[in-house]
Amino acid sequence: MRKWYKLNLLLVPFMLSAGSLSVSAEESTSYKSDVVLFLTNDIHSNLGTSKIMNEDGSTTEIGGVARLAAALAEEREKSEGKYLTLDGGDYSQGTPYQDGYQDGWEIMALAALECDYTTLGNHEFDVGDQAVENSWAAAEKNSAVYKVTDELPSLIISNMFVKYDENGNVIEYTEEDIDPEDLSTNAFASGEYAETGAFNYDITEVNGYKIGLFGLEGETSYGYCKNSDLTRMDSAATANIYAKFLKEEKGCDMVIAISHCGDAEDQAIAEASEGYLDVIQSAHSHTAYTEPLIVNDVIIYSTGCYSQHLGVLGLHRTEDGWSVEADESRLIALTQDYDKADEKDPSAAAEAYRKLDRLVEQFDEALVAENGYFSKLGLEGVTSDTVVMTVENGCNYIQEKDGQQYGYTYIQSPLTAFIGDAFNYASGSQVSFFFGGYVRSSLFEGDFTVADAFNIQSTGESAIDHSAGSSLVTCNLSGRQLAAICTFDAMCSGEADGVLYGGAGTLHSSNMRYEYTAADGTISCDVNTIEIYDPQTQTWNPLELDKAYLCSFTFESTQNLVSYMPALTEGLGYGAIPFAPYEEETGTYAEVPTDNTSEEYYEFWAPYCKGTGILEGTDYELKSWTALYYYAESMNGTLSDYYTPENVMQTRIPAKN
Repeated sequence: MRKWYKLNLLLVPFMLSAGSLSVSAEESTSYKSDVVLFLTNDIHSNLGTSKIMNEDGSTTEIGGVARLAAALAEEREKSEGKYLTLDGGDYSQGTPYQDGYQDGWEIMALAALECDYTTLGNHEFDVGDQAVENSWAAAEKNSAVYKVTDELPSLIISNMFVKYDENGNVIEYTEEDIDPEDLSTNAFASGEYAETGAFNYDITEVNGYKIGLFGLEGETSYGYCKNSDLTRMDSAATANIYAKFLKEEKGCDMVIAISHCGDAEDQAIAEASEGYLDVIQSAHSHTAYTEPLIVNDVIIYSTGCYSQHLGVLGLHRTEDGWSVEADESRLIALTQDYDKADEKDPSAAAEAYRKLDRLVEQFDEALVAENGYFSKLGLEGVTSDTVVMTVENGCNYIQEKDGQQYGYTYIQSPLTAFIGDAFNYASGSQVSFFFGGYVRSSLFEGDFTVADAFNIQSTGESAIDHSAGSSLVTCNLSGRQLAAICTFDAMCSGEADGVLYGGAGTLHSSNMRYEYTAADGTISCDVNTIEIYDPQTQTWNPLELDKAYLCSFTFESTQNLVSYMPALTEGLGYGAIPFAPYEEETGTYAEVPTDNTSEEYYEFWAPYCKGTGILEGTDYELKSWTALYYYAESMNGTLSDYYTPENVMQTRIPAKN
């Protein structure tokens, strides 16, 4: 798991007030650019509005695909046909709408937006490679059901290869096997997942210019795809081969890489460019660029995330290639100015808005239908917009200092404390823990809705039925296993410029604490100082290695820790202990299937996720996000003032000198 580092000074974090980045539609006339690219990336199932935290802590609702459609309609009218609309992947995973991922909901939304091309992000692989094919096949089939008449976007992915031959042997590839004309290597154009219908590349014409496009999945991005089993070819090598092919053999005037590689990797691809690549649409890092970045004559642009902005990149053809039309390249903030619901408004923007609004309404109806997503979890009578409590003071999970982002928090924050306490409350556990990388949203000031609970814990899937949102596991773990958890937490965190920060692998906890030392950019845990809180006696007690502690954690966490735990415990001198339920009386651990993506693995953990804690006596599954919902519901309308920076119980304590 990677750590988070400071962002480039040329980039603006997506949490920044969006209004400062945009130009309203009325302030510009027809485009003078030769080619205009309309860009989105990392929508993450944000088909409705999403929230941003302003500098003063207040909340603004922004974005959504209906507003995006309205903005696109206005800008397309001014571009006079000389445009392409591209999406950079991670269109799925992030809100309750992801429950419709394998029914093709997000893809149908892209179609209704008249998106021309997209690629795969890492979250499209969250529930496996088969789910990618399922989603595209379902989108094709369900378009008629949802009255989507627009063509699906073309899916382009160029460096994800078939891993096994027909005999089950791993295929060994070299750069010589990267052949743009060979679809047999493309995992989503041939073989097991051929029904996905992906392409290696495509060529289209805009304003008389021949434009070639290909798609990339990044090394870091694909590193998160624990449920995928494909071969990823090097992005820079693929980019050079495809760009040269499209320019020299296909005679393209412009070559675009739709890249889900992230800021650093995209800049490295540009640095390695051999002069054929013109544009990289950058996704994965969720970064909103104030202006295009130019590296080695390659133009790079990223538009943030969550359908909060429409990116516009105006390009002008020169004798030396392509240049940016600076006054026509911008982010358009999708504010309430783009609400065009009035049925009497005949404009193209209003028609586009209403079309997407109607589509999303159909998805809303499916979520709350009898035997729909919410009812299956025992949440009858609720919708995504149901208000559960009020939050008086917001808490951002990303920490900043002097305008720089330093990744996730390490020191316990109101948000991380709320999540951990919610797990304990809903499951009845004494100790809970969760990965920092699986915290996907903040506590926003104002109404806290069902969707907010989901959005904070939106990753993963059910161990029971593969539905959206990770199951919450409740079982006994030993003191030795908890010592390894604390050790891993410190290992995956760090220090920079005097700021302690957490990474994707940081393991926040509730009712467990330890003393730490920070030196030379690293953090270490003193396992001899670990203590467990007893809520009944309200006392902290030293960790007992042989004792069983009732713990709660996400099913998704098991899929990571099953690999790490044996080495961690061996490093602590305990021997290789599995990440498995513990029986104190016998001192033994359950035998867990080794393949963490197999049905046997899911079936093993499923009983630990059903009818537990607050749901005891029922057959309902407890998910990590529903734990947040139940805990918020217990607050009597307002989040407790315990959840403020000065009041929360700290779980990492500076070592005593």
